[in-house]
Amino acid sequence: MRIVVVQRHKGDLEGIRRCLAEISPERAKEVIFTSKPMEVMKAVADREPVLVVSGQYFELEPSSVHGTDLARLVKLMNPRVLFYIFSTVPLTNQFVDGVIPKEVGTHEHRLLARILASNLNGATVGSIRAAFPEIPEIWI
Repeated sequence: MRIVVVQRHKGDLEGIRRCLAEISPERAKEVIFTSKPMEVMKAVADREPVLVVSGQYFELEPSSVHGTDLARLVKLMNPRVLFYIFSTVPLTNQFVDGVIPKEVGTHEHRLLARILASNLNGATVGSIRAAFPEIPEIWI
């Protein structure tokens, strides 16, 4: 399964990449790390299974976009995507499959790195929650 991590803050992207590289250097080389939501759209366009982990807010000229907006666009383009929000103040909608808790004030993202390093072949929302009970169940 292809993995895309999109975060507005470069420090978060680098922290996620660093934590993942400590656990699985090979996986860290495979993951697409970006701060540009349009790169996510390109990565999901082939309709193959993709895990997207998104921040909650992106500033785009001349406006902004929320992670929930990106989730809607991505899922409409490719319904095989698993879409998770990684944020300290996450919002959800029917297109968001889950929320990965993000600690405030740190670039140490160990839980997310463990998820990204895990075997995600054939992953589902249920299998990810079962393997990582730290992921809360969300209610829309």
